[in-house]
Amino acid sequence: MNIDASQVAREPQGNPKSETTTDCLRARGMNMPVNFTARFVETVKAVGRRQEYRDTEAKGLILRVTPGGVKTWALLYSHGRRKRRLTLGEFPAIKLAKARELALDAIARIAQGQDPQGQKLAERRGRLDGLSFNKLADAWLEKHARVKLKPAAVVEYERLINADLRPSIGEMAAGLITKQDVILKVRDKIATRGARVHADRVVGMVSRIYSWAIDEEYVDSNPAYKVRKASAGPSVRDRVLTAEEIGQFWNGLDKAEMSEPLRLIFRLALLTGQRRSEVAGMRKSEINHADKLWTLPGDKVEGGQTIHGRTKNRRDHMVPLTEPAMDVISRAIALSGDSEYVFPSPVSDGRVGHINGEAVSMAMRRNRENAFGVPDMRTHDLRRTLRTFLGEQGIPDEVADRVLNHARPGVGNQHYNHAKMRPQVRAALELWAEHVALACREERKRSSAGEPAASLTPTPAATADEGNAGAAPVLSAA
Repeated sequence: MNIDASQVAREPQGNPKSETTTDCLRARGMNMPVNFTARFVETVKAVGRRQEYRDTEAKGLILRVTPGGVKTWALLYSHGRRKRRLTLGEFPAIKLAKARELALDAIARIAQGQDPQGQKLAERRGRLDGLSFNKLADAWLEKHARVKLKPAAVVEYERLINADLRPSIGEMAAGLITKQDVILKVRDKIATRGARVHADRVVGMVSRIYSWAIDEEYVDSNPAYKVRKASAGPSVRDRVLTAEEIGQFWNGLDKAEMSEPLRLIFRLALLTGQRRSEVAGMRKSEINHADKLWTLPGDKVEGGQTIHGRTKNRRDHMVPLTEPAMDVISRAIALSGDSEYVFPSPVSDGRVGHINGEAVSMAMRRNRENAFGVPDMRTHDLRRTLRTFLGEQGIPDEVADRVLNHARPGVGNQHYNHAKMRPQVRAALELWAEHVALACREERKRSSAGEPAASLTPTPAATADEGNAGAAPVLSAA
């Protein structure tokens, strides 16, 4: 007689409070003997907790049913003194007849002394052993990162992988890397350098790769899952440069060990307050020389596909350019040749055609102590200093945030008229340029008494010859 789901837990008549053996098994989520039928397999449900049913025809065949409706076939058997569970697949991909066929085939192999589940694990381990973390990272970069992420982001992720992961866990089998490996060989190794926040970012990179790898069935688990942070979380940095430090930085660029385009990137980052990657990736087509306006494109949709822009908040951003900023741009263009970028990369690797943001940060780290005289300075401090200055001068928050392209809450702001706000933004940047000019003049007076004071008065655009390479952009004798 066929048994359907309603018949499995039927109580005896006459005593509604009595419990059958089936009821006890059901309450414990244990496997219950059932003569499987196609109708039973299709309609059976688990209420409250996972349930397992054991087929009375194919010995050891069970059907596991979850409250979410997932139905999985498995075979329970013993090998030596060990209990084994061999997963056969899920219903409805595998129907009852096929499940019984697979179970009987496995039972035949067991009778010959084989261990199907052990063999399955060994084969799987062999595949995982042959997949190193280096190969997994390469697959992630090729199949995911370069397909779905912005080129600049790919360059940064590849830098993290090459610098911090390949040397430590690159040759290890991806499927054998443990949480302890991530803690000791990645997180703690980086944190001992004093780079605790960076250590957490690299661990996040591991987790990102493994999350993708799990979805693509390269591996089964994520060894970076719930790894405790080396820091309590990125600390909120509030470092703001003084006027004296601004002057030291600007004048120190003349003797800094870096290329001329990098010097110009730093000067433009200070004058505009824009992010390092946005400045370094500036395209000539983004500059309106007549209106003295720089437009950074946000995301846009074409043909149903999202074309990634260059701004962090994915919106168009217009930056009014002061005379000193325009002079820096003119000097950079004169050095850029026929590149589409204002600051083209000196390396032609086919990835990003402009100087990347990390190169800017590396130049900062190399020069901040000896050339700038500000040992704890970071590139982002330029942006923070501008924002603080505007607040101290009484510039309204909505204007200051527009200067830096900070997203402000509220739906109405999403559709704010950029043109309407542009005069106030330009006035704010002009005020900042005057502050930078004063800081440079005062610093020059302090460091070189009797020499001509420095100003930000624009000078004719420089040519690209070697004799001009050492000249301080924007600065001229007063």
